[in-house]
Amino acid sequence: MTEATYKFSPARADTTARSHASLVFVWGDHVHAVALREGQALVVGRSEPAQVILDERSLSRTHARLSMREGRVSLQDLDSTNGTTINGHAIREAFVTESDSVQLGSVELRVTGLAPAESRAQWVSQADWMGRVEAELARVRTFGRTFAMVAVRTLGGDVHALPLRAVDLACHYAPGITLVLMAEARPPELAAWMEALRQSGGEAKAVGAALAPEHGASAEALLAVALDAARRAKFGGALELAEVCPERRDLAGPVVLSPNMARLYETAARAARTNMPVLVFGETGSGKELVAQAVHRRSPREKGPFKALNCATIPGNLIESVLFGHEKGAFTGADKQTAGVFEQAHGGTVFLDEVGELSEKAQAALLRVLETRRVTRVGSAKEIAVDVRVIVSPRADPPC
Repeated sequence: MTEATYKFSPARADTTARSHASLVFVWGDHVHAVALREGQALVVGRSEPAQVILDERSLSRTHARLSMREGRVSLQDLDSTNGTTINGHAIREAFVTESDSVQLGSVELRVTGLAPAESRAQWVSQADWMGRVEAELARVRTFGRTFAMVAVRTLGGDVHALPLRAVDLACHYAPGITLVLMAEARPPELAAWMEALRQSGGEAKAVGAALAPEHGASAEALLAVALDAARRAKFGGALELAEVCPERRDLAGPVVLSPNMARLYETAARAARTNMPVLVFGETGSGKELVAQAVHRRSPREKGPFKALNCATIPGNLIESVLFGHEKGAFTGADKQTAGVFEQAHGGTVFLDEVGELSEKAQAALLRVLETRRVTRVGSAKEIAVDVRVIVSPRADPPC
C-alpha cells in the first residue's frame, strides 16, 4: 500500500448503504474471498450444505451464517464446535464492522467495502480501545500482522477531528492526549497519516507512534513507548517514532513465535515493572535463565548488572561466601577481601537457579537479605546495604 492510494476521511456519520461487501477468509497459507450482496445470506463451513466451503478442520460442517441488510453485515454462529469470536469475545449473533477482528475457529475473517456509518464511529472508550489493542496483538502473534499505536498531544483541549480510516479506532486517554489504533500500518502509512493531519489544520499537535511487534509485546508496553515518543515529539513537527526496545536489539535474546511463549514473556514484562522477587518454574533446559534475563532487561534495573548462579554447583562450605562475600582471613584460602554475588549485583538483578539446593542455614541467611536488603560478609559483623532484585528457580516442579 503506497501513500498515493492511502486515503483518509474525518470520522462522521454516513448512512449510505453499499450493494455488497467483501468477505476475506484467511487460514494458514490460504486466502479465499467472496462477495456478500444486499439481502443475501451465506453459510460458511467445511462441507455442504454450506455455500462457502473452506478446507479447514477447525470449522464445523455449517459453522456460521453471514447476511447483509441495509449495508450492515450480521454474523450468526450455528452452534459450531470451535466457536465464533469478535474481538476475542465468543458470540451467538452480532453485527460485524470493518474494524472488527473475527475468528471462525482458526479462520480469520475480514469484512471490507462497507459504507462508514454512525454505528462504526471510530471513537470509543478507553476500556474498549485497550480491549481492541489486545485483539490486534492476538492477530500479531497468530497471523504475523502489524499495527501502529499513535499518541497525539495538543496544548488545549482534546482532538475530535482526525483523519481516521474506517479501520482506525480512537479514544481520549487524558486531557490533551488522544490515542489512535491503526491496523496494518507501517512507517509509509504513518507518514501519509501525518501529512493528512497537517492538512486538517487546527492547533499545533505533537505526535508519537509505536509499532507492533517491534516496540512491545503487550498493550501496556506499546502504550508506554508511544506516550514517550509523543512526549519527545515537537508541536507542529514530524511524527516521532518510538525507539526499538533494548530487548528487541539484543540479538542474543530469545526469538519468540509461539503464542504460549509470547504470553509467558508478556507476563515477565509485567513482573519486570515491579520490584518484587520472582519465582520461575520449569524443567532443566526450558529457558528459566532467559526468562530471568528478560525480566532484568525490561525493568528499571536494565542498566545494572545481572548475576546468575546455580546453587547446586557450589560446595556447601562456600555457598555463603559466594553469596555474601568474605573478609581476608575469614577461612583457609581467604587471602583477600571479596564481594559476594549480592554486592556485585548492586543496582541490578540476581538469579539463583536450583535455590532449593541451599542448606537450611544458607536459606535462612537469604531470607534475611530479602527482608532487610543487607548482607554480612563471612568473617565480618558489619552489615552492607544492597539494592538487588532477586529471581529464584527451584529444581522441583510447582505443586499442583
